[in-house]
Amino acid sequence: MLLILNLLKNNQGILTEKAIDYKQDIKPVVQALAAYIKDDTLGIVHRIAFLRKYYEHNGIENYKEAYDVLSSLIHGRDKCKYINNSEMPQAEIQKGCTEIKKWIQNFDYDELYRDVYNEEKLAELYFAETNDYLKIQLFRALFEVNPSREIKEEDVLVKFINESYHIENDYAYYLDMVKI
Repeated sequence: MLLILNLLKNNQGILTEKAIDYKQDIKPVVQALAAYIKDDTLGIVHRIAFLRKYYEHNGIENYKEAYDVLSSLIHGRDKCKYINNSEMPQAEIQKGCTEIKKWIQNFDYDELYRDVYNEEKLAELYFAETNDYLKIQLFRALFEVNPSREIKEEDVLVKFINESYHIENDYAYYLDMVKI
């Protein structure tokens, strides 16, 4: 049986169709995340978001320190903190960074906080990004670093963007969102 799949995309009123190779473009979510994390052609903001999601899928309890370090960076915190806003001890930060460096060898929290996770750089990356899914990740990071007074957290768009960061909305298999 021949299976033909296509994706329809509306970009500013122009409808385009793209063929989907179901053998290559549909992958188990954890496999897709691992590939994205290792892909150094993707920006660091994306690799960090994918790594945090990877840790969620594989059990946060196994990667608690790394997850908390990444969450602190994503939320634009100058220091690594727990969800309750208390500071992480240096030994736990080091343990988390060691785990992260297994995936992203040049990970440096202070450097990324200073050079990437700021309003100016994230806005620059956002406007340069051409992939819609990756653009959502950049918008989320930008919103975390500098929440807009005009955009409320309960707005439907903000809820949608926030949910793209959480695994509850993932499926067992993904259409390759970076390729498509």
